[in-house]
Amino acid sequence: MNREQKLRFWRKHITAWQQSQLSQAEYVRQHQLSPQSFKYYRRFLLPPPDVPSSQVFMPVVVQDNLVAAPSEDVGLTLVTPQGFRLEIRANFHAESLQRLLKEQFRLSKLKQFGPSSERFEAQGMLFNEAEQLVEGEEEPASEPETQTVEAHTRKKPVRKPLPDNLPREIKWIDLPDGERNCDKCNEPLRTFGDESSCKLDIIPASVKVIEYRRLKYACACEECVKTALLPKSPIPKSIATPGLLAWIIVSKYCDALPLYRQEGILKRIAINISRATMAEWMIRSSLLLERIYTALQERLVKLPALQADETPLQVLSEPDRSAQNKSYMWLYRSTSALSAPVILYDYQSGLDHEKTQTFLEGFSGYLQCDGYFACKALSNKQPEIRLVGCMAHARRKFK
Repeated sequence: MNREQKLRFWRKHITAWQQSQLSQAEYVRQHQLSPQSFKYYRRFLLPPPDVPSSQVFMPVVVQDNLVAAPSEDVGLTLVTPQGFRLEIRANFHAESLQRLLKEQFRLSKLKQFGPSSERFEAQGMLFNEAEQLVEGEEEPASEPETQTVEAHTRKKPVRKPLPDNLPREIKWIDLPDGERNCDKCNEPLRTFGDESSCKLDIIPASVKVIEYRRLKYACACEECVKTALLPKSPIPKSIATPGLLAWIIVSKYCDALPLYRQEGILKRIAINISRATMAEWMIRSSLLLERIYTALQERLVKLPALQADETPLQVLSEPDRSAQNKSYMWLYRSTSALSAPVILYDYQSGLDHEKTQTFLEGFSGYLQCDGYFACKALSNKQPEIRLVGCMAHARRKFK
């Protein structure tokens, strides 16, 4: 039932209950009604018994969270903080009128200060528009008018060629011996060219074990034994080679493949490496890449323009800090004008501008950021750094 049908249904029962000599519980039990619904609609449709009829329907004015005294007219007047005046005429008693008033005021506050959304109210019409239009309109008696549309051409999609630097495997396909004669005169056919078509194939990553066997040498005097030295390993006493570490790092940080998924991939080929072991390899590999990080940082601060932004994150186990304290990950990168971009991340346990100043030491130029106070303090201390904004952050000031 819709709302109007429900109101007619309950108004009929409440009127019948008033005319009968039964109590509310007996009437609900005889007619098999819901006690909660009966109580709700009774309070909704009937005025409270202790309120005089002359005070039931009164207008109320709400402004700045204050309820003014009612007047003698019947209805409801609502004044929103924006100055809009809304008059409501409804056959409600005082308690229902007060609930409606609070709800209207809450919606007004929500519309002004609540979060905005891109949601379209009539979004359901995207799916049932055709059905509603067919049900709402009758089929026309006459045939619809036709309109001639001029013909148009459409470009045929062209497949992009495969890169020439990829290795190519050429497979020649020839006619069988019995089909190399002419179908008309049965003379042997001659070749005059070939047709080429390319297919792309991917060879899955191959895994191999590198086993080092070192030869041992000994003297007949049994006083001297020599063994060849092992080549240096990125992580001593581990089974990880540079190729394995590079594969794990690229999969995690470039392909967004978490360590637990990489653990499952390796298990499919009967290799058991736990995610804890791979996490330790990532930490120790970062120490090996410090020199490359420092070199990129030195190149970054020599550029005329940079972009910077920070994002909060939570670190669970950090010395002398609780898990509720916020930490920040800063991102510094070059602009799109550089053909080979430089992108560096810098973890900081707080928003102290001195830490940003340490990272950008020696930089002189334009720094594009979101206007955070740490960047403003940095610009005040280093006048050679000029702050610039972007359209995305400037738009917030005009919403």
